Amino acid sequence: MKLIRIKEYIRNFLFLIQLKYKLYFKSKAYNLVKEPDKCNLIIYRIKGATWEVNYLPEVFRICKSSKSMYYHPEQNILLLSKASVLDKSDLVITKDGVVWDKSYYDNFTKVIPLDGNLLTYNTHQVIVVKNNTKKIAQECISLLGVHANVWAHFIVQFLPKLYYAENAGLLNKNILILIPNYTDAHIKEILTHYMAKFPSAQLYIVNSNIEYICEKLYYIPTSSIISNHVHYLMTADEVFPSIVLDHLYKNMVEPLLKLSSNSLMKYEKVYLVRRNVYRGLKNYADVEAFFENQGFFCVEPHKLSLTDKVALFYNAKIIVGPCSSAFSNLIFSQHMTRVLVFSNLIRTIEPYLSDLASIAGIKLMYVTGRDYSSSIHTDYEIEVSRIEEAYNELLNE
Repeated sequence: MKLIRIKEYIRNFLFLIQLKYKLYFKSKAYNLVKEPDKCNLIIYRIKGATWEVNYLPEVFRICKSSKSMYYHPEQNILLLSKASVLDKSDLVITKDGVVWDKSYYDNFTKVIPLDGNLLTYNTHQVIVVKNNTKKIAQECISLLGVHANVWAHFIVQFLPKLYYAENAGLLNKNILILIPNYTDAHIKEILTHYMAKFPSAQLYIVNSNIEYICEKLYYIPTSSIISNHVHYLMTADEVFPSIVLDHLYKNMVEPLLKLSSNSLMKYEKVYLVRRNVYRGLKNYADVEAFFENQGFFCVEPHKLSLTDKVALFYNAKIIVGPCSSAFSNLIFSQHMTRVLVFSNLIRTIEPYLSDLASIAGIKLMYVTGRDYSSSIHTDYEIEVSRIEEAYNELLNE
């Protein structure tokens, strides 16, 4: 025990030394731009200010579903000159200061930013790590961001930026689309398929350690409000404006459903596998065995081809499994699909999945058990008998 404490002390000490070195020798301070729409040229109006519906799910033997309304601000495409962007960061550095999406929302003070170049910040100023730079003379659009390479974030926060850019006529220009080096093959396929319509535009994979200074950057704000990480959860932490889902159904879902119509992935009962991970169901083996005995097809959707994944969710009549980003594929599911999600208790107030389910006419229910801690990322355990009861109730409703 004493050796463990010494090692922990050494790690913390080295971290502080490294942090102080960066603060004194490799950092720069910038003021936050409070109202970027007022000090930059507006190229295209994406949407006006709106009130958006958030749906909360039914939680087995705890609460019934409900809904509330949240404000979502006006969004515009702006033209920024000499603006710098970096992989895994939402910070956009300009001559006037930093444009930072998350700083404009009311929940900013409880957010834990994960921007890779951020050292420290307050409500007026940020201090960032100085990186090697590369200048780009060509006009640019950035799809870079903290979780730009994560499927659930990509489809509701980053992909819609391209749809707005198309509406603004930007994709018909000789323009660079700055993207991370995606590890998700499905993201790559969606982008390749969509951008085939625009031969003048070019996808440009960035180097993760380079800050790109764009002579002209068409700044497109993040489409939906989803915090990277927070000290505690509120339903207002996630707001998807209806324009996002409208564009996704038109530009992603409908074309992919046509492409996947010949897939053999036609299972009525689907179990979404999630094993040995953080925020996980600890007795997953027993639960998985129960559903296998009920005739469920057990699968990890990210290991399928894109067309097979789409077909899997479209053809399923009932979908169950531990809570994960795999459930974001409910956007491909049909009306009246039934969905049972196993989760720790605190994550049941997130409206992401229930928003998708409600809009698509899907019947969704969460079931919870015993959480291991009060952390929003806690592991949990749910008795198989309780899951069976929730499953039967969902089927009979």
